[in-house]
Amino acid sequence: MSEHKPEPLTPKERDVLSLAGYGFSNREIAQTLGNAPETIKHHLKVISRKLGAVSRFEAAYIANKAGWL
Repeated sequence: MSEHKPEPLTPKERDVLSLAGYGFSNREIAQTLGNAPETIKHHLKVISRKLGAVSRFEAAYIANKAGWL
């Protein structure tokens, strides 16, 4: 895990990441939030870049540690 200082997440990104951290698939997240799965995939790429994470679970860990989830 990197020691990258996390960039703040938008409320939508926090919602997406919270559901991903619980193990929801992109399709399930999309259905829950009323988005297309491709939109969720894009959000997760942006989130991972912002947090310096290599996986959705690492991103959830970093955001949780920062108190954002």
